[in-house]
Amino acid sequence: MKPTDIAQLITLSPPALSPDGRTAAFATSRADVAANEYRGQIWIAPVDAGAPPRPLTNGPRDSAPRFSPDGTRLAFLRTEPGGKPQLYVLPLDGGEPRRITDLPGGAGAAAWSPDSRSIAFCARVPESGRYGTDEKVSPEQEAPRRITGLQYRRDNVGFLADRREHVFVLGLDGSGEPVQLTDGDHDDSDVTWSPDGQWLAFT
Repeated sequence: MKPTDIAQLITLSPPALSPDGRTAAFATSRADVAANEYRGQIWIAPVDAGAPPRPLTNGPRDSAPRFSPDGTRLAFLRTEPGGKPQLYVLPLDGGEPRRITDLPGGAGAAAWSPDSRSIAFCARVPESGRYGTDEKVSPEQEAPRRITGLQYRRDNVGFLADRREHVFVLGLDGSGEPVQLTDGDHDDSDVTWSPDGQWLAFT
């Protein structure tokens, strides 16, 4: 194997099934050696293998596809060069994907409400007064950190204690902003809806 062979390796995400069970959507990821970064697309394929898979998006780095319960839209994450992953929604009957989040720490994978009118997700919330959240604060002016855990920092995220992950909900009927539902000095993840759409469960 040679270093150039890395460009030939394609990783597939777990598939997401459409509500009628006939279609699967999945993300591919591959290394773009010339650009020194990863590329990702969303693909779609019939479950019965009656037709070959076809690309649904062009990237540059798309991931985490999720069908809406009514089967009309697909939510996914897109990471622009130098940016954080943000949520997009693509109408499956044609059209361009629409960006629905613009969060400084990026957004997590979508969890559709049962009525397809809202999306819940988890996102990191930067602590105010830290470098990157206030233009008046330089790295040297940041308050010191007391680190007591083994996992305290992550690539492309930074210090985890300064960017706790919390639950958000965004309604898709208007042009409103995501509503943060949880807070505190802990991380919340893996959000999902109750069947009646009245409750959210998370870890």
